[in-house]
Amino acid sequence: DKLVRALQTSLVTVRFRTDQRFCTEAGDSGSAEGVGLLVDAQRGIVITDRHSAPQSLGDIEVTLGGCATVDAEVFFIHPQHNIAFIRCDPVAVAALHKGKVPLKAARFAKGARASLRPGEDVFFVGFDNQGNTFSTDVRVAAVYLPSGKDEFPPWHVPRFRERNLEIVVLADTPEDARGGVLCDARGEVRALFAAFDWQGDRGRAEETTEAFGIPANVFLPLLEAIKKEPDVKPKVRSLDIDVTAVDVATLARGAAGKLPRDWTQAVLRRCGQQGQVARAIRVTRVLATGASDKRL
Repeated sequence: DKLVRALQTSLVTVRFRTDQRFCTEAGDSGSAEGVGLLVDAQRGIVITDRHSAPQSLGDIEVTLGGCATVDAEVFFIHPQHNIAFIRCDPVAVAALHKGKVPLKAARFAKGARASLRPGEDVFFVGFDNQGNTFSTDVRVAAVYLPSGKDEFPPWHVPRFRERNLEIVVLADTPEDARGGVLCDARGEVRALFAAFDWQGDRGRAEETTEAFGIPANVFLPLLEAIKKEPDVKPKVRSLDIDVTAVDVATLARGAAGKLPRDWTQAVLRRCGQQGQVARAIRVTRVLATGASDKRL
């Protein structure tokens, strides 16, 4: 399988553990396992999700190339999205390079191809539940901002909750997929297939984990900043607001006046091209003292 061969040296597994007394963002068990992607082979920098690297207080092990396990540390956790960067022990990484262990940074799609559209056919490459690497063709069912009843529910305890992110949903998610990437036929990564945690209806007794795609255009600016200044944590620009999606038909019914015709046509055209219901973004909360305070 050429895609497995192309990405096998970039895909890694991540194991996190901490004392249960020190769980601030981790699950109650204090441990987690997941998948990451090597984005800088020389420095041993890996991108993963906040399920696999939920907090900096704890021990992390990364298995590279399926044959070498090294210690790592959490370098950066995105304050708003389900993204984290971890950095492997530089001495161990140097030893692996010296021993000619095959390590290769993943290649990413650029421009418009760094995002996905409903109906597109792409490839999943990642691990199954037994730790084997495999690939299969999949189709994008939807790319949408979870809103209303589809929002990630709030936790009963202070924990990270994903908001303001358009996620990629597959029509045919592989049954035993543990995590990985969505890529094109050339092996260029178009999305990270990340694990999202949220609390079930029964409270703390039930925790749900499900995988969705995070388009590459969400994290590529961070990756570029880290490559330029590897010892400096990247800055995250934000409007400091929370948003949800609302159907244009619902918006038009409740509008005090008519919606601008040019704007409505532009939204219908844009959403129609992507096979989506025409929707607009509605600001639901403006964070006090944030960038948009007293402006929105």
